[in-house]
Amino acid sequence: GGFQIIIFGIIARTFSMYEDILPKKGLGNLINHIDTNKIVMFSLILMIFGIALFTAEFSNWAANDFGPIVKENSSRKILISLLLSIMSIQMFFFAFLFDLFKFNHIDD
Repeated sequence: GGFQIIIFGIIARTFSMYEDILPKKGLGNLINHIDTNKIVMFSLILMIFGIALFTAEFSNWAANDFGPIVKENSSRKILISLLLSIMSIQMFFFAFLFDLFKFNHIDD
C-alpha cells in the first residue's frame, strides 16, 4: 500500500518535472542525483537482507524438525523478510521506469 504510493509519487513528480509542469528545484535536485544503478544496488541489498533473514528463521524452524514455531518473534521476522524481498523487487523495476523519464531529457 504505502510503498506503492511513495513510488507512484516519485514517478509522477519525475514525469511532471521533465515535462515542465512542475519546477526542477527542491525535490527535483534530489531526483537528478538519483540514478538507476543506485536504486538497483539498494534494491539488491534489501533483497539479500530479506533472504538472509528468511533463511535464518527457516533454519531455526528446520532445527526444530519443522515442528511448532517456538520463538515468539519468528513470524514477525518472516513477515519482515518477505516484505523486504517484495519491496526490493518493486524497487528494482521502478529503477528502470524512473530512468525512462530521464532518458529523453539527458541534455536538460
